Formats: sequence, C-alpha cells, structure tokens
Amino acid sequence: MSTQTPHMKTNFYSLTLMLLASAFMASAADIKDCGGIRSYKVAPYVALATELQSLPKEEAIARLQEWAVSEKYDEQVIILCRMLFEPRPGVAFRRPLLGGPQFFGKTKMTDWPLEPITVIDDVPLLIVINYMLAGVAERAPSYLNHCLSNANWTTRRFRTVSKAEIAAAFEKLLKSTPSNESQSDWEFELISKQIE
Repeated sequence: MSTQTPHMKTNFYSLTLMLLASAFMASAADIKDCGGIRSYKVAPYVALATELQSLPKEEAIARLQEWAVSEKYDEQVIILCRMLFEPRPGVAFRRPLLGGPQFFGKTKMTDWPLEPITVIDDVPLLIVINYMLAGVAERAPSYLNHCLSNANWTTRRFRTVSKAEIAAAFEKLLKSTPSNESQSDWEFELISKQIE
C-alpha cells in the first residue's frame, strides 16, 4: 500500500517535469557559454557543435536560426556557421562581413579560409585578434541565410576534445605562422586565452 498522497504525486510529477525542462533549457542555453570573438573559448564551441551534429540537420539548423534571430548571439552563430558549413562545389562561400580582420602573427586573409577560426585536428581555434569596422557588422541571420543558400552542412564531425588535444592544436597553430612574422606578446596573451 502506497503512503503517497495525490498531492505528493502531483508535486513529484511537477518536479520531474521542471527538471526535464531545465535540462533541455540548459542544453539549448549552452551557446551562452561560447562567448564572442573577444571572449572565445574552444571547449564550449566544440561541445555545442558536437551536440548540434547529433541532432537531425533540420533541428540543428532550427536551433541556429532561433539563436540568430534572438539578436544576442551574432558572433557565436557566425562562428558556429564557419564550423558547421563547408563550401558547396562551384559556389562562392564568402567570409562573414565583420570588418577588416587583424590576424595574429601578422598573417593574412588568404592564410585563413575559415576566418575568424581555423580548424586543426578537429579543434576550432580563433585566429582573429580584432576587426576594424567603419560601418555595421553583418548580423547572424544574414550570414546563416548565406550559408544555407551557398554552402553544405559539413561532413566534418566534431567530437569532445581533451585539454591536451586543444593545447596540442594550439601549439600547431603557433608553429604555423612564418618565423619572421611571429606574434607579439600581447597577441599571444590574447589568443592563448581561448584554450583556458
């Protein structure tokens, strides 16, 4: 014989539903952990890209669209687009229009086809120090629409990466810049924060 009253069962079911809803909301809110270009961290982007790729493509795109139209996550959605879309054969897949990029190590735009990131060993690393902008940066809905019209959902599969893997990829990034054009101390300090 159960000692639970109907009121206790109702409270239990209500609590269970609240926990399930909060778990879903926490999952959908992971984009808040990603940060924009000035506060970019590798691990949250990898986790979110991995989660999006685990969903049916239409559902993942719907989540990107939801974040894009919220007007809160322009840079995050644009970075995710650079991770999750790839060029369609014969179609121009342009960079996001965020301004004139200043790359670390005095490298140039042609060195970084996925600007503002590059992907080394499945690790998306930020390679832009700053953008110089005289007007208004492109918003996430515009760039996402460009990706949907001119690019394919990537065949690259992101996965959870360890801190050691992130550090190793970052070391490869540092070695990839020309030795006579090495980054300054302040550039190194700024760019290295992404692996923390």
